[in-house]
Amino acid sequence: MEVFYLEEIEEEHTKLSRLRELILVGLPKMTAIWKGNLSAARLENLKMMKVKECGKLKNLFSKALAKKVHQLVHLAVMNCDTMAEIISNEQAEMEQEAVEIVVSSNMPSPMFFKNLQKLTISKCKKMKSILALRLVRGLEQLEELVIASCNQMEEIISKGEEEEEENIDDKNMLPRLKILALQNLPRLCTLYKGALLLNWPSLEELQVWNCLELKTLPLDLHGAPKLRKFKGQVEWFENLEWKYEITKTRLQPLLTEEYVL
Repeated sequence: MEVFYLEEIEEEHTKLSRLRELILVGLPKMTAIWKGNLSAARLENLKMMKVKECGKLKNLFSKALAKKVHQLVHLAVMNCDTMAEIISNEQAEMEQEAVEIVVSSNMPSPMFFKNLQKLTISKCKKMKSILALRLVRGLEQLEELVIASCNQMEEIISKGEEEEEENIDDKNMLPRLKILALQNLPRLCTLYKGALLLNWPSLEELQVWNCLELKTLPLDLHGAPKLRKFKGQVEWFENLEWKYEITKTRLQPLLTEEYVL
């Protein structure tokens, strides 16, 4: 079952181009949101997307479609048991887009969700990471990131093999992030496996609750200068490992053991 069969709406694509909000709730048999000729999709005005209780849905977008949602501001995915990734990495879809990749091989890597401001992922049992590094680099407008109750989550930002040799200043990722909330992630062991420590110049609030396997916070000496609220368990904080002990000293007075849903 799919919601939009794009072969059938190709001649009426202007209707889809006016779509501003897409809310999909309680569709247990839906296996795909989009199917058919991807070139027929006109999603340039989609600003808000919420997907909840769609138990058979494995991803939200192909790479081709993800490039088209330029105006997406708010994305929320909740209670989707088989959801493994936001953007599909399946081989069949990669082959389908091979011609486009060849044509644009000399162009810069495309940016996905460049206007996204709020991302919420909750109770997605199959997700092991949220954001691929190539995706994060385009999220310059993201202000709020909430990840909760994803039992298999191991890292927030993943780095693919093809990105290992790139010489890019990753410490400036997510420059406008104001709120980062990580709640009930029992397998989360790192935010980002890269060697660089992160700046996060706009971060104002950090919540870390029941993430007991998380042993480090990737902040440098001057990271998160605007941080005013830091909520987490004192015992977890005391067991964190720090590259610079002064970072712990700076953050400790901000810590409150307060859990906010």
